[in-house]
Amino acid sequence: MEQTQRKRPIYGGLTISNLKFDDKYSIGTLGCFATLVGDNDLNRYHILTCWHVLSKHGAVVNDPIFQPKATYDEIDAKAERGKGTLLGPVAKIFKSTPIVNHKYAYPGEVKINYGVDCGLGKVETGFKKCLGRIKNKNIEFENKIAYEEPNGDIKSISIVDDERVKNADIIQVAPYKVFKIGRKTAKTSGKIVAVDQSVDLTAEYGIIMENCITIIADNPNDKFADHSDSGSVLLNEKNKVVGLIFAGGDQQITVKDPRTNANIIAYPAYACHIHPILDYLGIALFINPVQSVKDKRNYKTESDIIYDGTVYLSLQQEQLKLNKLKLDLSKAESGDTLFNIFEKYRNEVVYLINQKQTVTLTWHRNNGPTFLAHFVKKFHEPDYVIPLQIKGITLSVLLKNMCTILYEHSTPGLKIAIEQYRENVISSAVNCNSLEELLTNICNYKPHEQLAGNN
Repeated sequence: MEQTQRKRPIYGGLTISNLKFDDKYSIGTLGCFATLVGDNDLNRYHILTCWHVLSKHGAVVNDPIFQPKATYDEIDAKAERGKGTLLGPVAKIFKSTPIVNHKYAYPGEVKINYGVDCGLGKVETGFKKCLGRIKNKNIEFENKIAYEEPNGDIKSISIVDDERVKNADIIQVAPYKVFKIGRKTAKTSGKIVAVDQSVDLTAEYGIIMENCITIIADNPNDKFADHSDSGSVLLNEKNKVVGLIFAGGDQQITVKDPRTNANIIAYPAYACHIHPILDYLGIALFINPVQSVKDKRNYKTESDIIYDGTVYLSLQQEQLKLNKLKLDLSKAESGDTLFNIFEKYRNEVVYLINQKQTVTLTWHRNNGPTFLAHFVKKFHEPDYVIPLQIKGITLSVLLKNMCTILYEHSTPGLKIAIEQYRENVISSAVNCNSLEELLTNICNYKPHEQLAGNN
């Protein structure tokens, strides 16, 4: 069932268009919502979709993006575009650059080309009510994708996170299952059969996109994606975004099953990997606060985990290493005190990151998940070098902004701890390259006035 209705609030999977007209007008799909890395305005949101959806027929930055009730047969864009709000403007084009092969490196790997077809629309002040309820000057909304069933019911899926899909993932015994919700074909399910596909768009865009994802539908005679599904986000079974759909094949071709090497005749669909897109645009997906960690993971309590937006690190699995680290740091003057504070307020910080929207947003906008992933990798691989900054954000900036937002929402006890150790933590993070180094710096920190002789 086509997603042709005008909806408020808006969500992923709906029709969007710039309604520029040539021989026809271009329609695509609203993927999901994202925020600019380093942006401290907690009420600023952006629509993520494909560049060719936003920019078709000469649309440029600051041109409006509409979410209309629209089928190809219902609107003559030349006559209707001037009707403004009747067609539902929801954003303005914010970032829109032609399809490129963007050089990107996952942690610990060398940079390679990844094809990216992506763009952003900025949801400006006049459009913000399209997102959801405004409470205490803050927008309350859920980053979700949804589709309408024939009986009119809306079925929605909340976006949990973003995740990489690697070749090792698609050659397992079980297929790597994915789904998308798009304007043309609504919700479709399938499996990934390649993560390093070259897609030849020379005829239309003058480029061969490298290292793309290939998907086929569960039924090879069905299309996983069709025209105007471009811009849909591709999710795995954990509701984590792994890619952005940019094309669907009109003809069946022969593809290889990566698990069995058998030939399959199917309609292919193609997606860009999500992390090169995030890097290219300088964005983070808006991740919904976790409603119930216990429902989503097999840990006994929230105290057993650290939610970092990318991985769940079981502290029980790392207990021996952490005990040794605690023993080493306890020799420092304030080591025991700091560990006691950590244990006392760890659950509260985890809770706020998981469930308080503004805290979650600050964490992701300042690359918290990526920094923590690097620290986890360093914890396992001592020779690994943590980058000093990620997309212009240093660890000190991340911690400074997290201290500020946590202070706003914390209990009185945690507020006191933040006031006491804020300068210490931020200063100790400068040029830090491991968890051990960070904690050692914190334990041995001397305030500026002490260094000057306590004047």
